[in-house]
Amino acid sequence: MVGLKKIKKLKRIFLFPKKKLNKWLKEQSSYRQFKRLSSQSVPVLIYQMGKVGSSSLYYSLKEQYPGICEHAHYFNDNHFKKEVVWLKKRYDNKKGRLKVITMVREPIGRNISAFFQNFERDTKIPFEKNKYSTQEIKSFFLNNFPHFESVRWFDNVFKKELGVDIYNFKFPDQKWNIIETVRVDILIYQYDIPDSLKCQLVKKFLSLKNFDLKNENLSNEKDYSWEYKNLKNTCFEKDFLEPLLNSKYVNQFY
Repeated sequence: MVGLKKIKKLKRIFLFPKKKLNKWLKEQSSYRQFKRLSSQSVPVLIYQMGKVGSSSLYYSLKEQYPGICEHAHYFNDNHFKKEVVWLKKRYDNKKGRLKVITMVREPIGRNISAFFQNFERDTKIPFEKNKYSTQEIKSFFLNNFPHFESVRWFDNVFKKELGVDIYNFKFPDQKWNIIETVRVDILIYQYDIPDSLKCQLVKKFLSLKNFDLKNENLSNEKDYSWEYKNLKNTCFEKDFLEPLLNSKYVNQFY
């Protein structure tokens, strides 16, 4: 016998406009697939700050990992991807393990790369249409970019949303580590280790027979590559560099 609550729910569904009904049906189908895949293989979350090589890993794993693989810079119920929200709820409700892959990159190079990636968003001008000199671009970077966002990411985001303090674990001279906790396994490595080593680590961490890394979203191939290289090769003042290079983040990972 169909319960009263079920009848009311069905009425709401079939009173939907067609577009809303189709959207609801599609979401239900996606969620069923999510539940099926999460029961077959441990879900993988590529979870890190931007511009540390995560896009290459994500698109490569999406093609080669048999289970769920998602990519996020933040991990909470407000994420724009429903799959990440479902993964977060699954994690918070302790309904299975999670495998997280995260990366670190020295903050100056990472910040320069992020600055150019978000140039249009922050300056309101497409890069190819800007008429700034190299010195003006450098000045805008120094005075307007949130330089400490990257070195505080593991405290302000990772620890808060995943519940793991990465600084409680030593980072070996080999430039990578695998951390196992009660609910989550974490692979962490430096951005600039060889791709061949990244492939070996991912294969080991995810128990894959084979894995190939295909590079995506490279700054040195973008329209701004010339200015990116110029700024990267710039000599910065000691007062600018010291707070970043003396940070907990750099002391831990470099």
